[in-house]
Amino acid sequence: MKNLSSRLSHDLSDRILIGCFAPVVMLVTGIIVAFAYTWKPRSVVDKVVDVLLFEAFFAAFCLCGLAFIWAIATPRWIEKLTLDHAARTIVSLVLFGVGLCAALAVVLVLG
Repeated sequence: MKNLSSRLSHDLSDRILIGCFAPVVMLVTGIIVAFAYTWKPRSVVDKVVDVLLFEAFFAAFCLCGLAFIWAIATPRWIEKLTLDHAARTIVSLVLFGVGLCAALAVVLVLG
C-alpha cells in the first residue's frame, strides 16, 4: 500500500472535483441511512438487510465526509490514516462481507 501515496493527487482540479462531488454523495447516502434507521424490519432477513444497508451506507457517508475535509484542507492525518490502515481495512471489509454473506445464506436456507 505504499504506492497509494503516489496516487493521492494534490492537484487543485482533483480537490475541487472531490469537494463538489462529496457533499452530493453524502446527501444521497445520508437519506438512505435515515431510511434504514427508521425502517422497521419484519423478519430476520429484513433485519440482516437493514444492518447491511445501514453499515454500508453509513461507511460511505463517513468516507465522503473525510474526502470533503481532505479536499478542502488536505490535512496530513487523513493521508496517514489512509496509508497506514488501507490494507487492514480492505482485509476487514472482505472478511466481514464473506461472513455476512455466509450468515445471510444460512438465514435464507434455514429461515
